[in-house]
Amino acid sequence: MNSTQTKNSLTSLFNTSLWLLALLILTPTVLSIFFDIYFGIQQKGNYSLEAFYDWINSIPVLLILSLISSLINIYILVKATHGNNWTKRLDYWAVHSINRQELMKWLAVVFIFVCVSTLLGVVLNLPAENFMLDVQAANDGLAMFVLIIATTSFVFPIIEELIFRGWLYSKIKQTKLGDIGALVITTFIFTAIHTKYDNVSTLIYIFFLGLLLGFVRYKTQNTSYTIVIHILLNSLVIIELFYF
Repeated sequence: MNSTQTKNSLTSLFNTSLWLLALLILTPTVLSIFFDIYFGIQQKGNYSLEAFYDWINSIPVLLILSLISSLINIYILVKATHGNNWTKRLDYWAVHSINRQELMKWLAVVFIFVCVSTLLGVVLNLPAENFMLDVQAANDGLAMFVLIIATTSFVFPIIEELIFRGWLYSKIKQTKLGDIGALVITTFIFTAIHTKYDNVSTLIYIFFLGLLLGFVRYKTQNTSYTIVIHILLNSLVIIELFYF
């Protein structure tokens, strides 16, 4: 790689980092400011920072904040992607049609992953995640149930896959880091954004999940498979949370 190519590669990584900061930090930060203003208006003279933190970290508000953030991130993702139509953007994100036999093969791999992680959780007696227990406790009606299902089982997996295994993977893959660099970097960042979880064991699970999703993306060059897998895994977590 000559100096010009190296410079272009570094420029591409820098631009990618700026877009990534906008997606992961700027959007939720700006929304939090607006939520803070709204909370202050509602509280009038009784506003306190501690009360605001308690309110914004409550499960209903947190899910609504994350849902709005996800919808805004679709717009940012479009702007961050070269292409003047959806066909080109989806192609850049590697969102392609799914082959049934290929999907069944990867679902078998996912089944093994779920079995192994579940068995380890039982054998090691891993603690329950406080965030998920809070989600369980917040399920107090149909509206809340629909919000939980819509966000955790569908919206979040789709947006996360489009960002990490779609857009970001493609951006890094185009540099000298290639597929392996894209797989590793997206996995680490994917793990790092899940700050709402307290237990190290949960973050380790998310890290290996990120590796699995990255590997599927690498082998298939198709983000559609990782979207289906992510939706399935999140849905299984919700089913276990509410019905077992």
